[in-house]
Amino acid sequence: MAPIPKRRNLRAFAPPACAAVFVSVVFAGCARAAPPGGPDPLPEPRVRSLAAYGAAMLHILDAQSLENADPRRSIEHWNAAAATLERARAADPENPHLVQLLAACHIRLGKFDDAVKVAEPLVRSGEIDPKILIHIVATLVRLRDFQRAADLAENYLNQVEDLTAIAPSQLIEELAELYGLDAMRERGIAFLSGLLEANPENGQLCRVLIALLDKDQSDEKATTVAGDFLARNPEDARVRVVLSQLHLKADRRAEAAAELNRLLEADDLPLDVRLTVSHVALGLAVEADTGPERERSLALLERVLADAAEGFSDRLVSELQLRAASLHVELKQFDKARELLEVLAARPGANWRVHAALADMFWKSGKKDEALAHLRNYAAGLLPADDLRRIRMVLADFLERNGDREGAVAQLRENLTEEPKDPDTSNHLGYLFALWGQNLDEAVALVKTALEAEPENAAYLDSLGWAYYKLALQDDNLVRLREAGALIEKALKEMPDDPTINQHMGDIYFVEGRLQDALANWRKAIENSEPASDRFPERARVIKNVEEVEKILADPDAPARPLVRPLKPPSDLPEQP
Repeated sequence: MAPIPKRRNLRAFAPPACAAVFVSVVFAGCARAAPPGGPDPLPEPRVRSLAAYGAAMLHILDAQSLENADPRRSIEHWNAAAATLERARAADPENPHLVQLLAACHIRLGKFDDAVKVAEPLVRSGEIDPKILIHIVATLVRLRDFQRAADLAENYLNQVEDLTAIAPSQLIEELAELYGLDAMRERGIAFLSGLLEANPENGQLCRVLIALLDKDQSDEKATTVAGDFLARNPEDARVRVVLSQLHLKADRRAEAAAELNRLLEADDLPLDVRLTVSHVALGLAVEADTGPERERSLALLERVLADAAEGFSDRLVSELQLRAASLHVELKQFDKARELLEVLAARPGANWRVHAALADMFWKSGKKDEALAHLRNYAAGLLPADDLRRIRMVLADFLERNGDREGAVAQLRENLTEEPKDPDTSNHLGYLFALWGQNLDEAVALVKTALEAEPENAAYLDSLGWAYYKLALQDDNLVRLREAGALIEKALKEMPDDPTINQHMGDIYFVEGRLQDALANWRKAIENSEPASDRFPERARVIKNVEEVEKILADPDAPARPLVRPLKPPSDLPEQP
């Protein structure tokens, strides 16, 4: 065993920062202990405690220097420092510097209970160093003593005059995590509401309170708090961008866009606010499903992009440009979309979604051959990896829409040859078979493979339900029809506004003879889709179904439609006079 080295000169191993800490802390203790005149000698206990403090600091510096090289010896020095400080505290119990350093030693040694017991009197008196307090609060949270942690932090914050200082701000962030726990949220909302009332210009308090209210699903209260704060502090950009997020989450798109436009009028938005603005603008663009909303979202994206040169990553700028191009496509502004997309596609390592969007632009502008050719050319240059599989799925979708079912199946089978259990491909091919009413046993097996990877995926559940529905019609199997209905009901709980899932649910209700329920789901499918939309090609048929069933129900002499056997789908509806 190598001999333990003798203590080296402090300057030989202590970095300047450590020495500075040592000197500053010791002199802080002296300054606190010395009388105003300065020259009078210190009381004997304070002299001894200063000497002990210095000895403890030497142990701590040794412990830090050995932390990686000799962890065992490092722990010995931490223990020695703690023991030295304990003895000094017994002689000089009123010295806060001893107490705080001792608490720090206990935290480093993992003696969290001891750290809290030592420091708690200082916390309650307000004399604690806030950095130590943050560690104490974190320690209590680790010990799951949540109420005590909140007591100490709240007591300190109620005594602080300037909550915007670094340490109180850090403590508020620590409390935000604590109050985020379900058991502490109500207490947190009450405390922060009172603290904000006493500090009505503190944007950090407002944002933390809004986050808690939002987590508590109190959207109306969160929105009111934000609105009231902005009425007092209209220039607070961070609270305003949080308000825009609340509006977007609650599907108040016009209000969200209005807040973004107010923010974009400023010349000096902080980078974090500009980044959040860009993400809210992207969210609005994704949700835009009418012409006016798309125009509004496009205008917002263009304003964000005009200010994106500094501080935005290339990836984020590309995402904003890609979404703007997609809106141009939806608005039939194909030349502008093509200009943006070709620039994006020419960049090295362009995302596969750019090429999919370029193909979509060709397709919707009537250039179907160019769309297919572009995807094939792009796929030819890719290696067998995720991007290639995704592009094959996009190509399969275009081929199926173009009437080339064999080509679509071939693309998807290539994916499954490379990755037999790929869930997206398995679901895609399984759903196509269900849609066509072909290879239904294989369709069920494929979608079940997808569900093994993601058992709660609503799209996968809908696909399996639709395959079961087609099997039920084929075999006149009522049990299978009930299974299909249960699966699609489950999918609908996850995606209640999806037009395709609502159409499927309506079709099953129709077959079961539940005409009013069928109408409700079909109407929802129509409400949540657009005319001539690629996203919901069944829309025209669903409208016809609604019209025919409404005529049936309007006839007072029409008998209630029972469950018909063999099972009959809505496509067998006779036209009513």
